[in-house]
Amino acid sequence: MIRRLLTTILLLGSVFLLTAMGSVLADPLIDEIEFTEEEQAWLDSKTALHLHTIRGDYSPVIYVEGGQFKGFVVELINIVSNNIGLPIHYSFSKSTEQAIFLFDSGQTDALLPVVTTNLREHYALFTVPILEEELVIMVPQGMPAGIDVLSIPNVRLGVVGDTTYQAEVARFAANSANLSSYNRHEDLITALQLGAIDAVIAAQSVLQYQIKTRNIKGYHLVPFTNEKHRYHSAIAIHKRNPLLQSILNKGIRQIPKEVIDALEDKWFLNSSDALAAPISDIDLQFLAQLKEVDYCIDPQWKPLEWLENGKHVGLSADLLSEIQSRLPIQFKLHKTEHWQDSLEALKRGQCQMLIMASATLTRLKEMSFSRSYLNTPIVIVTKEKEPYIADAATIGSKRFGYIQGYAYEELVKIRYPNLELKPYESFNDAHKALQRNEIDGYIENYIVSSYHLSSGDYPGYRIGGRLSLDMSLGIAVTKELTPLSKIINSIFNQIPAQEREAIVSKWTTVEVIKTINKSAAIKVISIALVIIAVIIFSNYKLRRFNQKLHKAHHALQQANEELAQMAVTDPLTRIGNRAYLDDIIAKEIERNLRYSHSLSVLLIDVDHFKKINDKFGHQVGDEVLKEVSQRLASNIRQSDSLGRWGGEEFLIICPETDLDNAAILAEKLREIINEKEMPEAGIQSISIGVAELAHDRKPEPMIARADQALYQAKNKGRNRTAIFRQQAD
Repeated sequence: MIRRLLTTILLLGSVFLLTAMGSVLADPLIDEIEFTEEEQAWLDSKTALHLHTIRGDYSPVIYVEGGQFKGFVVELINIVSNNIGLPIHYSFSKSTEQAIFLFDSGQTDALLPVVTTNLREHYALFTVPILEEELVIMVPQGMPAGIDVLSIPNVRLGVVGDTTYQAEVARFAANSANLSSYNRHEDLITALQLGAIDAVIAAQSVLQYQIKTRNIKGYHLVPFTNEKHRYHSAIAIHKRNPLLQSILNKGIRQIPKEVIDALEDKWFLNSSDALAAPISDIDLQFLAQLKEVDYCIDPQWKPLEWLENGKHVGLSADLLSEIQSRLPIQFKLHKTEHWQDSLEALKRGQCQMLIMASATLTRLKEMSFSRSYLNTPIVIVTKEKEPYIADAATIGSKRFGYIQGYAYEELVKIRYPNLELKPYESFNDAHKALQRNEIDGYIENYIVSSYHLSSGDYPGYRIGGRLSLDMSLGIAVTKELTPLSKIINSIFNQIPAQEREAIVSKWTTVEVIKTINKSAAIKVISIALVIIAVIIFSNYKLRRFNQKLHKAHHALQQANEELAQMAVTDPLTRIGNRAYLDDIIAKEIERNLRYSHSLSVLLIDVDHFKKINDKFGHQVGDEVLKEVSQRLASNIRQSDSLGRWGGEEFLIICPETDLDNAAILAEKLREIINEKEMPEAGIQSISIGVAELAHDRKPEPMIARADQALYQAKNKGRNRTAIFRQQAD
């Protein structure tokens, strides 16, 4: 027993020693690897191994923080580096397209971590697996754990784009049209919290890490389907380099299981250890240059924060004091008149930080947020005589006030687009409007509303409803101070949990005394009994009718969905048709106008197609078109769109792709079509014209340029790619 304990301690110690010393020392528990003469010669010819990752934000698997690569995979590869005696240089790109380009061109030795699939094994070599992940769904607590989320009609799902499981999610979802993709897991979860989507699908380890680091409450994880969906990731190596595959496999297999278990415990089961790390030297240098930060608050938001005799008071004041005591910088209050004034001051540069703010899709473009330290429901304040609002989505033409600039304005407009909303500068202004019957109620968070209503200053009013939204509050800083938000997260972890809870409970514990008017209660109960009796009698008659109506509605909905799909699908090849492509191009140009991403198209023509029909018959010609479309569809990205442009022509729309990379894709597709025989028709070829969206941002000239390039390719002998390059002004 003692011997096993000592062995485990030594193994755990070796993991952290290797990490701290940059994997320079040899692990005494690992025997020297025996390489072949060819493998050793290859190692001797290299000064370092260049590994590239597609994402730099895949916490806790692999991510970049302060310019340093971190995560489970990084620490595992560092041990492999020690085993094979070759340093590792890491790099990352922001798109799959760029990563594959660097991989194909030999600018990187390998990609990691990459999920192994049968298709990918045709184009790359893979090491033994280094990571196993399980796919799960993150849903609000109110959604039962046993429900099949994917089968819910019109459920809005979110995934991170360019992931292996994106296509699988679309296959299982009842309506894949409601599947939205996001660039980062942080954006994905923020969209869920804002109500833009209903559920998030990702690897379990990633979602657990996000929940823990961002202190997310009110959500839980459920299985993707009844069967477990696990993915094995490995290091992908180019087919031209089998020696590297063998070398890395030996380095990976040499790691003891106990060491791998220790790494998994650190990153996947006990993430708090990694979060509690002290502030780095890079962060300290940033703070030394910063020295002082001006901040703004809401001066009229009791009990969370307000100004009293010119002094910052409330929950956020106590929290800021705790943070201040742990940082070598000063926080200086910039006074404002109201919350909207504070937001404007931040935009004008008069302050750089908001102590209590909630993230929205709009704000994320302008600010960086710390983890949330307070969550509170969004409620509706009404007069006591008004009936309780159980569902704001069905209340008809009621008018509601809200505090201008508050985050829930954006949340409410997303979740309840039909509500009539009117802005006010403060809680008091909204309440006076309710007293004057200008509105039927106003929206606020539960803590603020309870504080005011329980004070005795607002008799005759109550919390008369609850929206299906929560407000998560944290500290926001301008984009220029993004490192400060990460530093504040480290500070949060240094404050003992009991102290954090004490600060929150000091200001959010509200005692509400409820009184009951007995006479009114008897009347209400009598009326309620009559209503219940009527409902029971009505339901008895209507139940069967509703069941039939529901079945008819479901059948009609299915028929409409099938008709809608048929309207944009080519009946022969089962890919998108001309209408589908026109719609996609319009949407991509709209995205281009907002984000200025590159956009290219590939116009493809099956060479000598008339001869195929004349020689083999139209049935074989149809099979050739089907085979070409299938090969094209199987070898483009999830973000690319393929459709039949007409006759034997196909069009591929490539977002975020410049002309040169589009040409690389075109050549790859041309070779794939030409390398394998078609059923009954033998080897066939295609010609491709490539063009890029110009400054005019119009689709017709872009397609015309691709058509000119295609004509050039066919005129030069076919089975080739031609590029339309615009002349410089």
